[in-house]
Amino acid sequence: MKIVGYIEFDESLRVPDECLGYQFPIMVDSFAGNLFTPIKGVVGAPPVSSGDVDLEEPITDLKLDLEIEWGRFIGNNTSQLHAFKIEFNINESDGGKFKECANKLYEGLAKWITRFKANLSAFGQSVNTPTSFKNRKDFEKGMYDIMYWNGSRLWHPYDLISTGNLIVRFEKITLREFEQVLRLTSENRQPILELRLLDEARLALIKQDFRKSVLDSATAFELCLTNQLKRKLKVDQPLLDEILKSNNSIGKKRKLLSVINEALPTKYNYEQDIEVLRNRAIHIGTEPTEDEARNALKISREIVKDLCIDRFE
Repeated sequence: MKIVGYIEFDESLRVPDECLGYQFPIMVDSFAGNLFTPIKGVVGAPPVSSGDVDLEEPITDLKLDLEIEWGRFIGNNTSQLHAFKIEFNINESDGGKFKECANKLYEGLAKWITRFKANLSAFGQSVNTPTSFKNRKDFEKGMYDIMYWNGSRLWHPYDLISTGNLIVRFEKITLREFEQVLRLTSENRQPILELRLLDEARLALIKQDFRKSVLDSATAFELCLTNQLKRKLKVDQPLLDEILKSNNSIGKKRKLLSVINEALPTKYNYEQDIEVLRNRAIHIGTEPTEDEARNALKISREIVKDLCIDRFE
């Protein structure tokens, strides 16, 4: 039994033309399937070169034939994707278990989508993904009983304009990056905690919760320093534990990194822009300004990017 559906998201994902009409293998729990990106134009139609053209449903064995906004080709080798098509095969040797398998797939897909969004964020991309899914029996009967996952909109896309490219990367995600996102998602991997905290800080900044944004940025910053010390200090675990216990603040960890010739770049005022800002938010309840929160996120993001060896766990 083949199940076909689509993943739809509110905010477009910018991709180069090489990502269009592509089939990517994915794994959701124990279910192997494929994810298909939309196509630019239909078979037999003249090639599209100008911008602002609707993308079409990917061509597979089963046609959804629903009113879906797949995306738009906007010119200059660039498209904005709004939906993907997905297909899975379920063994029908025991028909009584089909519904059980389908339900398990639905549950697994919801978790897969959560990881997919998190992994996209590690590449500076952001989408909000409600999901629609339907099985072949319903399709053949003309029934459109659609299930939605994570259907609420977190923010309006245009709210991102005022915050600049610190919040969302306007460049295209590459084919290699997109393949990596799907592979990591199917392998049940996710971004390291530092990157997840930075994404929380980014979302808090968008929602104008500047205190939470600063706290998450500073926590990601400190965790990054801690892990760097663990990598660079060539000592036994008991001694390492004592060293970290004695250097239990951002300032002390920065100084220790300097002692072992691993000093951070000198272009930022870490004490004022990270440490003091966080301490005031925690101990006094001071509400940081938007500029302060944005700057703390910028600094923390750059240090995490420079020091972290692997972005995924």
